Amino acid sequence: MYHPDGTDDHGTFQGLGSDFAVYATDVLGRHAVATSHVIGDSLYEVVDDVTIDVETQVMAVHRCRAADGGEYLERFGGRYFDRFECRDGDWKIAERRLTWDWDTREPVTPAFPPGRFTPSPR
Repeated sequence: MYHPDGTDDHGTFQGLGSDFAVYATDVLGRHAVATSHVIGDSLYEVVDDVTIDVETQVMAVHRCRAADGGEYLERFGGRYFDRFECRDGDWKIAERRLTWDWDTREPVTPAFPPGRFTPSPR
């Protein structure tokens, strides 16, 4: 996805894109039970034959452990601003910035009774 020297700026992380995956996995692994990221529509602007600027919507949901033993949902919406470059015939991210547009946090209240989705024995 990133060129070897491709950078990522997520606000709390600034560095190589390849290092961001390690950072995010470590941070989320400390408090998240599950995560989901939805990538939305993209707007493209061709800069030249080897450069394209792309803005893409993103929404993430993290189900997290609370200090009191409960759980909460952490949701955010934002946009990725990527600069793709074609090098040796490969289009990859040379630079990514995340802009945070909104966020919410809410306690988890189970919607279904326990065991409702437990597979039945065959």
